[in-house]
Amino acid sequence: MDDSELFSLFVGPNAGKFEATRDKIHAAGGKSRMVRSWSWPAFLVPQIWLLYRKQWGMALAITVLPMLFAYLIGSRGASGLTIAILMGMWGRSLYVTAAEQRIAKIGALGLGAAETRERVRRAGGVSRVAAIIGSIVLALCIAILVLAELQAKHLH
Repeated sequence: MDDSELFSLFVGPNAGKFEATRDKIHAAGGKSRMVRSWSWPAFLVPQIWLLYRKQWGMALAITVLPMLFAYLIGSRGASGLTIAILMGMWGRSLYVTAAEQRIAKIGALGLGAAETRERVRRAGGVSRVAAIIGSIVLALCIAILVLAELQAKHLH
């Protein structure tokens, strides 16, 4: 079983789009892990896209960082837009890099071929449930922020 097969197994749906990004990264000869390849889902709903792709830590980071910037420096919309643009441009590269790292860790365990394939399949793929829950939580957060803003304007 080769790396390409394990990568496709890890990615699951739409593996071809990610294989093209993986090929670009490998063509760079290790000089760059970040190659541009536009992803509309990663741009439009970056947190939900990351949750769908089981990238929990990255989803948390891009959710918390704009709030942290808003609190520390008073930036409100610019950081969220910046993250959306960056995720649209480099989200696939981030995902490909994370996928290859997870696959390498599983490969280093020295398991048999069948067990390696099963672990790679479970580690990767997609989570529709996480995307749905993330969508609901994001919608609730937006609703709370809008209501708070309306209430603040009404009080002034």
